[in-house]
Amino acid sequence: MSHQIKIQVPLSFSQLVEAMLQLTSVEKQKLVTLLLRDVVKKPGDENLLLTHFASEAALAKDWLTPEEDKAWQDL
Repeated sequence: MSHQIKIQVPLSFSQLVEAMLQLTSVEKQKLVTLLLRDVVKKPGDENLLLTHFASEAALAKDWLTPEEDKAWQDL
């Protein structure tokens, strides 16, 4: 039997990120696995989510440029 304990800690998102950056690589991998399990609702969805995260970095190289900002400035 598992017991769920909820602890309310007043942290901002940036404080939470700063705390996560202090984790070891193994701890970060465990955290990602935990978060994916919480987000993923159906088996197989984790592959789609991981593809999204992998694609985001690659696309950012092309999309996050001054040229792209100029092209989309009127929208």
